[in-house]
Amino acid sequence: MECSLTFTACVEKHPYPAQLTNPRQRTFETLGPIWADDLAVMVSDNEPSRLISKLQFVASTLFDKFSYTGMDINVNKGKTEVVLDLRGKGAVQIRKEIYRHKPHVLPIVTSSKGEVFINIVAKYKHLGTIFSHKGSMGPEIRSRLGQARADFQRLRKRLLSNPSLPERTRIQLFYTLVMTGLLYNIAVWPPLLRREEDTFVAGVYGLYSSLALAIWGDDSFGWRCERVTAKLGLADPFTLFRVARLRYFHLVHKADDFVWAFVHMCPAWLSLLDGDFRWMQPFAFERSLC
Repeated sequence: MECSLTFTACVEKHPYPAQLTNPRQRTFETLGPIWADDLAVMVSDNEPSRLISKLQFVASTLFDKFSYTGMDINVNKGKTEVVLDLRGKGAVQIRKEIYRHKPHVLPIVTSSKGEVFINIVAKYKHLGTIFSHKGSMGPEIRSRLGQARADFQRLRKRLLSNPSLPERTRIQLFYTLVMTGLLYNIAVWPPLLRREEDTFVAGVYGLYSSLALAIWGDDSFGWRCERVTAKLGLADPFTLFRVARLRYFHLVHKADDFVWAFVHMCPAWLSLLDGDFRWMQPFAFERSLC
């Protein structure tokens, strides 16, 4: 079986490649996102049946390559797992075959270990981010909000409700110790579905309201989200996304061709960035007049 690990994409350092007459293209070879000893291999195919065969081939090859260098791949729960998103003709039947037995596993045959079974899961946490089999951001958003609420409760009595600390100091501590984890890497999130966006927005405003209660007590009851946000001097959830993406683009525009190839493979993200530029334009104009 041939299994290409190459891709070709535009590499112009330009967020609007359609404006260019003849944008440059390059071909790269890559396994997927790699950081130290963490690897995520992306495998795709137009046919669900071929996708399964491809996965087995890639997994078997990886196991044998690692074994050749004296390393074993850990297939325990939460370590090495497969996230499947089967679509198209024949996907229903293949899902029935895969999920009719428990536990759900992908069998592979290796030269070094014989037959190995890899767990098939609906979501997997890789480099601190939860990836869902349907590409949903829901599990990741709920996980981050849960962690942020736990962090808030841990700090509430000692710091955030401490009257001996100035209000501005408590707000800054809240942002540094609670919000930074919640906002980590949101710059690269894809466009959210309406229910995902609603969950994130409600979660952020809920944290803001909890902070207002910790600082101003019962006086903050009944305040609308806009008033709480203005009183705290913090950005609303939509602005948090815009600022994060614009800051990220400030780094990306200096990146090499390999990074820009991936950027151009995400037109939906570039569309979000276009909206951010348009949002920022009036502020830049106002500053130029000062």
